[in-house]
Amino acid sequence: MNLSELFMKIAKEMKNDHFFGIPGSGVPLDLMDSGKNIDLHFVNVAHESTAAIAAGTYGLIKDSAGLCLGVKGVGAANLAGGVANAYFERMPVVCVCETTPNYSYENEMVQHADHQGLMQSVTKSMVTLSKDKPSDLIRNAFNTSIEGLSGPVLIDFPSDMGLIEAKDTKYKPIDKTIKSPSRYDSEIIETINLINNSKKPMILIGDGVRKDKAITQVVNFSEKIGAGVLSTMKARGVFPENHERWVGVSTAYGEGNNSRPNILTSGSDLIILIGADQMMTHAPWPKGEINSVEIISGQELKTLSSDPKAICKGNIRDIVKMLMDSKEKTGWKTDEINQIYKDTDYRFSRPANAIFTAQDVIEISKEMLPKDGLLFTETGAFIALLENTWKFDEPLKFFGTSGGRTMGLMIPSYIGGSLATNNQVPL
Repeated sequence: MNLSELFMKIAKEMKNDHFFGIPGSGVPLDLMDSGKNIDLHFVNVAHESTAAIAAGTYGLIKDSAGLCLGVKGVGAANLAGGVANAYFERMPVVCVCETTPNYSYENEMVQHADHQGLMQSVTKSMVTLSKDKPSDLIRNAFNTSIEGLSGPVLIDFPSDMGLIEAKDTKYKPIDKTIKSPSRYDSEIIETINLINNSKKPMILIGDGVRKDKAITQVVNFSEKIGAGVLSTMKARGVFPENHERWVGVSTAYGEGNNSRPNILTSGSDLIILIGADQMMTHAPWPKGEINSVEIISGQELKTLSSDPKAICKGNIRDIVKMLMDSKEKTGWKTDEINQIYKDTDYRFSRPANAIFTAQDVIEISKEMLPKDGLLFTETGAFIALLENTWKFDEPLKFFGTSGGRTMGLMIPSYIGGSLATNNQVPL
């Protein structure tokens, strides 16, 4: 087996039946041929940025990491824009680029560039393939892209190595499990005390709840302590949005009466952030002004609030089960939550005298999209309208920009979603 065949064999194991990019000779052609032989099909896109975004959405839906391909130099530079988008959207994608052989890397020549210098700030990891256990390196790259906060990983593939012989060695994954605290540890006791002493707690749900399979536990917890619930931009549908305790989508910390999230935040005396991602805010949270506690899934993840009173690190599902020892309370009454809706719905209602509006587009789309369908959308005012008028009760049903909040995501993401579902799910 040569190295290109080994690479695509592992990509296939990682649930990839498609990969995305712009073709080229040398290593890219070797990878395309190797993929074709095992029904891992190359999708030729118009621009490398599209390849990264499409592959990221593909990996997200497949519960794996997608794969995209760039030729060296200019191809890698074009890919960098899509890699940045995938980084901001927390998309799991492995980006493989042909690169100059190691023995001449310092020389300037046609299509040579420092790929790692281009992508250093928007990737989780960057590696260069070598003859030393390449199968371990490739599998580690896919796993790194998926675990924790998902994101892009760059693999540089030297142009003189595509057809060298390579072995698939026995793989032992790196164990990065963070031990959860016990119910008698200080952080759990402190968090329960803060919850018990609060009168109107609020929960902010992040995508870490989905990744740690803690949805049911978090719903039960919110009901027991009477919390009002917000979701981060990345966590649409992680907490069922038709639930009586769900209030809206948080895009930043805010107070006042100009939005549902701000009203809930202003009226809460404790904010419990569960699986929230530091990137999911437009501005830093204030310091020294709010009571907050954070439940995060690992020590490598940073807190979203600036100075939480307590931090619980470990498996979110296990931690929330322990927090169920908190006292049952009324907290936010459902009548109060319903009033928040009544006080703000006019901001998003259809203009009475209009002929055709964005609200009409949304209502028609709701009628046409089946329950198991997926929604893809652009950003701007339109996504703000969707955050306030279209609810999702399951994760991975809404695909709109989150941490990037930039234009250009929808069509590439739609392409990846179509192929990840084999065109069997309405989009």
